[in-house]
Amino acid sequence: MTRPPSDALLASGRPDPLWSRVAGSILAAVEAGQYPLGTRLPPERELCEQLDVSRVTLRRALAHLVEAGALTSHQGRGWFVSRPPRGDWPSSLESFSETAERLGLAASSTVVEAAREASSLDDAEALGIAPGTPVYRIRRIRHLDGVPTALDTAVVPEAAAPGLLDHDFTSESLYRAMQARGATVHRAESVLESRPADAAASEALQLGRGAPMLVIRQLVHDERGRAVLLSLVEYAGDRYRLRTTFTKGG
Repeated sequence: MTRPPSDALLASGRPDPLWSRVAGSILAAVEAGQYPLGTRLPPERELCEQLDVSRVTLRRALAHLVEAGALTSHQGRGWFVSRPPRGDWPSSLESFSETAERLGLAASSTVVEAAREASSLDDAEALGIAPGTPVYRIRRIRHLDGVPTALDTAVVPEAAAPGLLDHDFTSESLYRAMQARGATVHRAESVLESRPADAAASEALQLGRGAPMLVIRQLVHDERGRAVLLSLVEYAGDRYRLRTTFTKGG
């Protein structure tokens, strides 16, 4: 009998709600291939027994996964594994490549710039380093299944990931390359805004001048709280969308 992983994710000491941990446990099982695309999950009674939760908690978790696009519900037939719509915003910190893999899409990049340079005043202030400190600047056009989807500019302190430019960023994930160089990614402060496409974004993404863009700025920290990445990603508004879930506390 296949069981969702439930030990660490369902640990009672975690601060997140139980239904959220249950959803994470089921999603982890889906991503691990225990429940392939299109298959039906075990009956609710069986899942409740496996995860040691009430049916109310389980159904809230399942409803959340339906909202996220990971599952579909068929009246009288149960819950089925589905694929989220293209370009949905992840509910956890993941790279563009990891998001593409989760959605079953092929990620690739055109590298516009990859250079070692002295940090600017603005970048240094954001990263908490001295101005002029060596950083890597990597600018890429990101593609999903060959379609130009985003213009991605990343700034990484050299000390956080020495030798980073030895990697091939036409195909390799920046997060994975950073981790291979000793930099962990743990938490990101994110700011989202909309704005019209400028000349550079229009040309890179084959958009009309002034087309709507979804712009995401992130400052990524490692587990010690050190800033290891400053990122600006400009998404074509008609090729990417944000979907998330908010839970009222208290």
